[in-house]
Amino acid sequence: MIVVDSSVWIDHLNDVETGQTASLRHLIRGDALRPVLIGELILFEVLSGLRSQEAVTRIRAMFDAYVLVSMLDFELVPRAVANYQALRRRGITPGTVAMIIGTWCMEMGAELLTADRHFEPMRDHLGLRLVA
Repeated sequence: MIVVDSSVWIDHLNDVETGQTASLRHLIRGDALRPVLIGELILFEVLSGLRSQEAVTRIRAMFDAYVLVSMLDFELVPRAVANYQALRRRGITPGTVAMIIGTWCMEMGAELLTADRHFEPMRDHLGLRLVA
């Protein structure tokens, strides 16, 4: 399974050509056998950047084609905190939302498709698997 981060969805919706948006289009066409997952935090980040209620309604309906997951629960919190503290000990201050998304992916064995470099420390030090 692959979680697609808001950075990639936003580039895709804005017709920005990147390696990540090319990978997303590959996934959307169904060329890959792994399901595309979208967390509620990612959905919030994408929808909150839209300028009209019409766009929110249209893009929200588009996301119904994918697997929507809840990424934060009381069992994930201590794991996310431990990961946060592990990076802080290395002098890295991760963002809260990125920490939750990255921890969820690691706990669930999901890969993350992202254009956000804030996930790289989680890859380098915690074992987060990023889609190449």
